[in-house]
Amino acid sequence: MDFIGIVLLILKIIYIVVLSIIVFIFALLCIPVGFEVELIRDNKIDGHADILLLFGLVRFTSKIKESEIESAFKVLNKEIKINNEASNEDEVTQDSENTENVEKEKEYKKGNLIERYNSMKSYKYKKELKQEVIELIRRIVSVTKFKKAKGTYEIFISDPYKYGILSAIAALLISILPKDIKVLTAMGENDLKFNLFIKGHIIPVACLLYALLFLISKPVFGTVLKLIFRKEGSYGI
Repeated sequence: MDFIGIVLLILKIIYIVVLSIIVFIFALLCIPVGFEVELIRDNKIDGHADILLLFGLVRFTSKIKESEIESAFKVLNKEIKINNEASNEDEVTQDSENTENVEKEKEYKKGNLIERYNSMKSYKYKKELKQEVIELIRRIVSVTKFKKAKGTYEIFISDPYKYGILSAIAALLISILPKDIKVLTAMGENDLKFNLFIKGHIIPVACLLYALLFLISKPVFGTVLKLIFRKEGSYGI
């Protein structure tokens, strides 16, 4: 076999290997991913979240019990623990110096958020960007097959202005989410309560397609370009 024949054989092998990998990845993306989420919050969050890959051969589980989070992978029923963390809310009471630093950090973050919001108010694609986000959520929900979905999500707001905005968002979500999931807003002391149970599956390739359509849309793509080429110290929008 001459040199050219050897090169062609190597290229053929590489082509077959690359094509096999692409087909394998595409097949994985077409296999439905199952999920089950149950979350309850009154004072603390309790519940669990499971993600099933390859028809249950690989499972990711995460359990939450009174602020303790325990996560693990299960591969062919063999468990591999990831972490076992606990966040003790009683340890938040620290000395005055640490408390002052936390307050300063909060004020700094709040200032950044206000600056970003003021910058967004003059952004010409603001309305279109919101519509693209809502459309992305609608598309993903539309390709999600819910075997069971029920629960209530309650948001309590003390600020009338924020209450009006969140009520409008809740009205949009009601038309997108399954009918047995309720999103409620009420005036009162700032709080968040929910009792949710969702079980179903979704095809990853559909989510990737819609995510790609979202990223290449004019408002989103324009925002990304502005953020990439923004001036130092500005938010680019």
